[in-house]
Amino acid sequence: MPVNQVRGVLEFKNFEGGINTVSSALELADNEFADSNNVRLDRRGGLATRKGYLEYNKFNTGNAVVALGQLILSSTWHELMIEGSVAHGREKTGAFSDVTGAHVITSGKNNKYVIVQYDNNLIGTNGIDRGFLWDATGNLANIGNAITGGTDTMDLFSIAVVHDNQVIIGNVTATIASTSTVLPSRLWPAAAGTKDEWVAISDTGVIDVDKGNGGDITALVSVLGYLVVFKSNGLYRIENYGTSTQFVRKIAPVGCIGRRAINIVGPLVFFVDEEGDMWAYDSRGDSEDSILNVSEGKLGPRTINAIDKTRLQFSELTHWRDRNELHLLVTEGPLGQHNKVWAFKPSSGGFVPFEYATDFNIFAEFKKTDDAFVVIGGNYNGDVFRHDLGDTDDGVNIDAFFLTRHLDMNAPDVIKMFKRLGIYTTSTEDLTITLEQRLDFETEGRVSTILVDAV
Repeated sequence: MPVNQVRGVLEFKNFEGGINTVSSALELADNEFADSNNVRLDRRGGLATRKGYLEYNKFNTGNAVVALGQLILSSTWHELMIEGSVAHGREKTGAFSDVTGAHVITSGKNNKYVIVQYDNNLIGTNGIDRGFLWDATGNLANIGNAITGGTDTMDLFSIAVVHDNQVIIGNVTATIASTSTVLPSRLWPAAAGTKDEWVAISDTGVIDVDKGNGGDITALVSVLGYLVVFKSNGLYRIENYGTSTQFVRKIAPVGCIGRRAINIVGPLVFFVDEEGDMWAYDSRGDSEDSILNVSEGKLGPRTINAIDKTRLQFSELTHWRDRNELHLLVTEGPLGQHNKVWAFKPSSGGFVPFEYATDFNIFAEFKKTDDAFVVIGGNYNGDVFRHDLGDTDDGVNIDAFFLTRHLDMNAPDVIKMFKRLGIYTTSTEDLTITLEQRLDFETEGRVSTILVDAV
């Protein structure tokens, strides 16, 4: 019978592959690990407890925060936050004031807003109420609803984007010939140079995207000069939108589940489908070969199936620019509100999960200086926090752990001879290492606990 003698050092030092819940712990790649919570991947492939968050503003109303917007002007910026049915605005770090005015906001945790900036105005829609305009000089104003060329009106829209210096809305409800008409596949632009003067129905830019496929328009992005349209079950790229040479190209039969489940990093558009998988579309490509399921091979059924699919349409995909990460906010279990974040690093393809001391409903990236961006999160109680600050979640300690891959020393029919087992580690944080050992054919092993002080 052969004898196996292990010499040298077995190292765990590169974790950039992130968590893998597809393969068994014995089959993981050298740079993957089996489980974790609240640890982040650093730029060198190491692991560290994630940073916490601190109070940014607490409205203390008990209402969910449903909008976080920033109006960036040449010399300053203004912030807009909506919780419940009330809108609050301020300049930079000044005091918030009620800017709701006569604009009607229907309260509800799922009535979250998509906000874009055009010229010196924010344009916002929750898909439930009439859209708003805000120029920071006063209260919210109802967005104009007149359609050029008659008495028809634009009543509701689910999504908005600024493309080629033009406001374009999608998934609209309009009153046409005195009849309220739901147009879930319709794109409708504002006249060039205006924010809410909707063009005539005969305009070249008023089109239905793949009307017969049964899906609704869920997201719009402008990237590399293309207007990219997502339906719930399809991805499309429009070239030369609004011109006589415009062309709608279907890229793939994979869609985006929600209005905020999408973000852009360079030429790549990341989005979440109806199953909870994250995809990347390289907007330079014009075929299905240009999309990639980045969850595949990383997040297995026990992870994806834990996500509440009925709430995926309200999920969030936020770009943490300073960390070059995308954070997917989802609901796990029967709670009925978001309680889990999957952080994804595009540079390495690694995922790690976070659980915060408070459940967040919405995230947004705010600009703070010419080259600095911060992430703001609003919870279900009217409170807003700035993330990636401090070592606690607003005073609550952060519990973090990770489980390495298993090291298999060889088959049971090989005799193993170990003279000594030594564990060597350095850390900037206090650690508790739990070491589990199990001999051949044993069903239960031995567990040793090692305390390591920070250095």
